[in-house]
Amino acid sequence: MDIEELLIQWFTSLGYRAFADVPDPRLDEFLTIERTGGPRTNVAIDNPSVAVQCWSTSKANASVLANKVERHLLDLVFHSNVSRVNINGKSNFRDLESGQARYQIIAGIVHLN
Repeated sequence: MDIEELLIQWFTSLGYRAFADVPDPRLDEFLTIERTGGPRTNVAIDNPSVAVQCWSTSKANASVLANKVERHLLDLVFHSNVSRVNINGKSNFRDLESGQARYQIIAGIVHLN
């Protein structure tokens, strides 16, 4: 299972609405997950960098959502296919096209395939 699919399933199991792309119709609050890079060191170990975008109805709500999501990302180390999670950054990242509030978390993960 690739890291995007794993994260979408992880967050969905925790009650979040998580997607690879912005849903149509657009929801008031949701997550989008995307791999942004990272090397594969061998067949069994992948080191992806991922962006988890936390969308909501206001900057304050998006910030609260991002704080919750950040804690759940760190808990990902309890998943059998993950051995490490590092939060590399979190920032306000309003969507210029739609104007919807959004925070983005960048994380590095050691994913065991």
